[in-house]
Amino acid sequence: MQSSWKSAGLLIFGSVCILFLAVACSNPVMSGASAQTNLSASGSLEINLTSSGSDRSAVPAEYTDAVSQFEILITGTQSMGPMFVTDSVIFLEDLPIGEYTVSAIAMDAEGKTLAAGSTLDVLVTGEEGDSVIILLLPVMGGEGTIVLEYDWSTAGFPSGTVNGIIASFTPTGGNSVPVNVEISENGLHFTGDFPSGEYVFTCELFNDEVLISSITETVRIFDGLETETSINFGPEVFYTVPSPPEIPEIRQKGLVVELSWVDSSELESGYEIYRSTGDGNYALIGNNLPANTVVWTDDSVKPGASYHYKIVAVNTFGESLPQEISLTVNHLIITPPASDIPALNVVIGDKENLISIDSLLEGYHNNLNRFKLEILSVSVNGGASVRIDGDNVIVDASSVPYDSEGKKLILEYKIHIPGMPINSNYAVSGFFPLELSVPEMEAVARENLLEPVKGYVFDNRAALEQKMELYEPHDPQEIFDNWGRISNHAFYKNGEDAEASREKRGDEADMALLWKLKKGGEGTYIEYARNSVYAGLISPEGEESDNYILEATVTSKDDDDDTIGLIVAFFRDGNTNYILEAARSHGSLSDGDYIEPRKGWGLVVRRLSPGAVKPEIGDVLWSRQLDVGGVNSRGWKHSRTRIRVVRDGDRISVSTTDWDDEGNYVLDSLIEVDLRSERQLARFSGPRSYGYFTASQERTSFRN
Repeated sequence: MQSSWKSAGLLIFGSVCILFLAVACSNPVMSGASAQTNLSASGSLEINLTSSGSDRSAVPAEYTDAVSQFEILITGTQSMGPMFVTDSVIFLEDLPIGEYTVSAIAMDAEGKTLAAGSTLDVLVTGEEGDSVIILLLPVMGGEGTIVLEYDWSTAGFPSGTVNGIIASFTPTGGNSVPVNVEISENGLHFTGDFPSGEYVFTCELFNDEVLISSITETVRIFDGLETETSINFGPEVFYTVPSPPEIPEIRQKGLVVELSWVDSSELESGYEIYRSTGDGNYALIGNNLPANTVVWTDDSVKPGASYHYKIVAVNTFGESLPQEISLTVNHLIITPPASDIPALNVVIGDKENLISIDSLLEGYHNNLNRFKLEILSVSVNGGASVRIDGDNVIVDASSVPYDSEGKKLILEYKIHIPGMPINSNYAVSGFFPLELSVPEMEAVARENLLEPVKGYVFDNRAALEQKMELYEPHDPQEIFDNWGRISNHAFYKNGEDAEASREKRGDEADMALLWKLKKGGEGTYIEYARNSVYAGLISPEGEESDNYILEATVTSKDDDDDTIGLIVAFFRDGNTNYILEAARSHGSLSDGDYIEPRKGWGLVVRRLSPGAVKPEIGDVLWSRQLDVGGVNSRGWKHSRTRIRVVRDGDRISVSTTDWDDEGNYVLDSLIEVDLRSERQLARFSGPRSYGYFTASQERTSFRN
């Protein structure tokens, strides 16, 4: 409906409409130049307060329905207004030709401004088609009311499912404001007054602190109006399972598999982990993982096995889709292929074929902590023997027949990760092929073909037997009469020397004289009868040797738990006794200090000097110990053991029997050393005296 206006006055009213702000003018004003005015001529002007329907969606109908009238003001060649109309299109006739400025506002029935229009300039030319379009923008500077009604009764879940709500309003470009929402059996209700504008309403719904749904709605609030939003929920809003975890990763750390993922859901109450070993059957092995968990470890894996995992987020309503990931657990020691191990040459007849430990470890890798691997033990077949010596393994092929040339032996050794338990997880067996060869023969000059050899030729058997007596072991009487004696740091050439020194040396000489020669059912034997002293019998001067076998059974009638053994080598420097001893004990303590060997069996270097705090213990400079038969808190008390010492130059081998089993040497009791390999052992290199000792063990005896 249109209105016409002549000079000044209110014409017919019609329906009104308010839309978005947009500007269009069919005859725009010519700016920068003054138009020629002809007061005798006239024209008409159409004022249009309507825009296209495509823009209506931005302004709610309740807002446009509240507009009751428009106020129009015209200034310029002829000023008019304010004019109050209810129509959206107005015709003004008989206007003098010239320039005009037109503005308009929209009001409700009480005269309150709801929208302000643009101010536009227009030129009336007297020709048809002069018009101006005034578009109105809702006033947003005031305050309006928001009413939110959420109805979930149509979702079909039991009353009371939602028993907690966290809600907030966030204005465009602003900060969130927490709001309180009322919960009812069938929904929620919220009402409040807010400044005009656009807001995002966020509402999180909880069941016993478990997030079960999150709702987001955009609402617009206009000045003076009430915005009401009512939402009906379908079943899909509730009973929502969590989103699956994202970006899963898997890695091996030693014998632990670590799973990690990104927590991509706000609805989970926790996580569960399922595992399969490849047969398709998954077992739950990780449950009750709390919400927001992003890392889990599996410490029940085995090297070489493959594991398949499923990670799922869970809540009251079920599980998310699983994330699947797999891993094959690597062995902690990576071994080289057997085909990559070349055979090493071993010379028949050579007692010291050297193989570096580094060459045996080549191709093996510590997959746990990248430290260097160690070799615990070695063995070899085919009649050869083998031992570890420092950074080398020594193969003794001196007993291998020469007709074995070209044959292969297998060197087996135990490889271990240092510091870890000795089991199949942290140790593997290595195998190295050894090829036997005969030594290269050097060309020998003819004059040197016959080398001189040591030998004895006897005229008759009587002369032979007389010579053989020199190789018989010393009998107890001879040892008692002629051998040297030590007591703590003192030394005497024999018993007579100790007797002669009693007046000068006092207790030290007395203690050296406490050896007794006894006879019993087992024949003659030697016994020492004093406690709290280190006492020994030393082979005579002039009979030093570096090639012998010394063997004896040791025992004690006393229940003390100290040390008895054989002296492998004896060296005196000034007034200090240095002793290399093959020793047995029951693990004794002396004023809080152990008398070595505390494990019960060992090879020990001991120094007895005037400055020692405890003369019967002295200072232990070096030891290598093994547990052979354990130790007994009840002490010796007639327990017996046999000790064997074999010296071959600077090579020392010692072994012992188990307690009360003198006839069987324990294979694992063998201790082998090279006197040249350690600084503390080197002083015993070359021919030395040997003998027997007791350290603070009363009623000690040596037999056989």
